Amino acid sequence: MEILDPKKILLVDDHALLRKGIGMIIRQKLGEGHQIAEAANSQEAYSMVLGEDWDVVVLDINIPGRDGIDLLKDFQRDKPDLPVLMLTAYPIKEFAIRCIQAGASGYINKQAPAENIAEAISMLLNGGRYITDEVEIELAADIEGEPTSLVATLSDREFEVFRNIGGGMTVSQIASELDLSVKTISTFRSRVLEKLNLENNAQIMQFAVRNGLLDD
Repeated sequence: MEILDPKKILLVDDHALLRKGIGMIIRQKLGEGHQIAEAANSQEAYSMVLGEDWDVVVLDINIPGRDGIDLLKDFQRDKPDLPVLMLTAYPIKEFAIRCIQAGASGYINKQAPAENIAEAISMLLNGGRYITDEVEIELAADIEGEPTSLVATLSDREFEVFRNIGGGMTVSQIASELDLSVKTISTFRSRVLEKLNLENNAQIMQFAVRNGLLDD
């Protein structure tokens, strides 16, 4: 699994210990000599991606500044050949399809063994993709037009609003965060309630917590 040629790897996560841990995994499993850089928020990550060429980016979904999936889309627009591995603690069936459709080359859970994380990064560095059997099943169901959950019926923007409400944010706060009007966010909220068969924000929060869709 060792990668002999020095590579440039960017780790994007707001938890310093996690970044350091992945860096250690890379050095132990893939060899020394790789240039490993870190970013703690979306603005820093985007600036670094635009300013330099990277061999792979390991990106958390939930990072300060912007939603990780939105940031992934920006990476794909500006650096379409950049391999991105999405690393997250969220359930595979609710997030994997969105990440792959947005251009991710791989998706892995933070709780995966070190060997699996190293294998995923190695595969991307060698020009491949890292898609587990679980993700393959979800992708196949999506292609067949059979969403595996109600959450899968939400658009990316609806999903983002859903998660923000689930985390306790108000419509006004979400509008400010996403630079959209309160009316627009209210419309997304209404669609979320309808699609998930819920009645209010409290039920959205309960649904999000019950299904493990919020960051730890």
